[in-house]
Amino acid sequence: MMRPLFFIVALLSLPAFADPPKFSSGGVIFGVQYGPGLWSFDRGFIGSQVGQGFADKYIADLQGWPNAQTVAIRLGYNILGHASIEVNLLATGWNLSQPSRGGGGFLTGILAWHPLQLVFMNKERRPIPIDFSIFFGAGYGIVGQTLGMDGLVWQWGMTVDYWFNRFIGLGAFVRGTFPRFGAMYLDYDNRTAPGNTLTLPQTSGGMFWHPGLELLLRFGE
Repeated sequence: MMRPLFFIVALLSLPAFADPPKFSSGGVIFGVQYGPGLWSFDRGFIGSQVGQGFADKYIADLQGWPNAQTVAIRLGYNILGHASIEVNLLATGWNLSQPSRGGGGFLTGILAWHPLQLVFMNKERRPIPIDFSIFFGAGYGIVGQTLGMDGLVWQWGMTVDYWFNRFIGLGAFVRGTFPRFGAMYLDYDNRTAPGNTLTLPQTSGGMFWHPGLELLLRFGE
């Protein structure tokens, strides 16, 4: 326990590796995120709309950490250090090499706020190579194995980034994805087949949490 803590403290105690980003100039950000994925759905709520048997089967098929692997890719542009707009693609999957494979993906547009820029807005360069953001967004998601669901999703989360220099950083994040799926497919692999779709008039509800670490690349000042 002490060894990882010592490593983190030593990492954050490094000088700015000589040249941290000039956050106030903005720039393009590319990140690859990895970490556990955790599902939460209300069986009774979904069952009241499509039948309890279908709800139980759908939720029983879902797998999170450690059986599922979850990766996200983000690409965005930071505006003068204060805010950023991004496109985020998150994918999770399990039993990927087997006929029983399952998984899903979420494609979202993100708006993030970077409050530390307000603290250091009068400085030419930030005295610490750290940035913090809170983000929210919306998009499309699809998830399933035997059965499937798709539709609108909302996202919310936070990131803390440490920049070794102007171009490379390491981040920690937590992201919550909140499905509002409107359709259930009785055969996930044949979603357009006649009679294959059940509607969820109250949406699916539910949550998918994805905390983890991120490798960051920055292009700009």
